[in-house]
Amino acid sequence: MTSRKILVLTVLAAGCVGPQSTFAFDLTGDVTTRVRSGANVRGEVDDAGYLALDDDAYGLKIELGGLGPGSRTLGKGGAGSLVLMSKASGDVFETAGEGTCTVWVDPHESTNGSAISGWFTCTTLGSTSGKIVDVKGGRFTTYLNDTANNPSQTPPAPGV
Repeated sequence: MTSRKILVLTVLAAGCVGPQSTFAFDLTGDVTTRVRSGANVRGEVDDAGYLALDDDAYGLKIELGGLGPGSRTLGKGGAGSLVLMSKASGDVFETAGEGTCTVWVDPHESTNGSAISGWFTCTTLGSTSGKIVDVKGGRFTTYLNDTANNPSQTPPAPGV
């Protein structure tokens, strides 16, 4: 009987796990590596298009300049930015300077909990240590979380 209770609790607990954010990309240039998000990914994106994904090895932040589906250019000559951080080396690669990225956001719903996915490629991302990388085959999935989409989470205006 105890084994059945443990099994039921394990199944119930596994069913309560929320959707998993993910990211993946290949770096070429001064650093060459294939990055795939680990099991402990944390992430979300808000209505303004501020996307943040983080696991034990890498961090990815993208300022999309809005959350509408379609293509956008980030960095030099474009709105928004992209930053990658390697936690092992401490390198921070970003579109500041000469770096540019093309990011595509897939069509999606606009309610909290909606999956937001897309892809990205980047050229000439510079790091704080002077390294330069390109990003190939970048993919991301995370979930919309914005208090504006849930009035019960938005504090009332002063004096109301």
